[in-house]
Amino acid sequence: MTAKDVAVLIMSIILHDIGMHTEFATFVALLDGHYDAHKTCLDSKTWLELWEDYLAEAKRFSSQQRRNIFGNEFQPYNEPDLTNKDNLTGYDKKLIGEFIRRHHSRLAHE
Repeated sequence: MTAKDVAVLIMSIILHDIGMHTEFATFVALLDGHYDAHKTCLDSKTWLELWEDYLAEAKRFSSQQRRNIFGNEFQPYNEPDLTNKDNLTGYDKKLIGEFIRRHHSRLAHE
């Protein structure tokens, strides 16, 4: 493996993981459809459809999933208020963060 190979590998990892760094306004714009034009043939759902599917799944998270995501297996489901970032709780941020984690490869790709 050459130094150039290592550099390419490192840059590909950085570009892949950069999708994890999303500001709240960008996240809301994502759900509002502002980035749906960048959808590729590999992605059939809009971001809002993915979010709605994720929230439906979050209502049924197992104890283990709640413990892994929120640090508390007894954490009840609460839909986050996305009207103002100041309204977000720690729970909301972790819920949104898990959604971004699951879809960060698509974010980086788009």
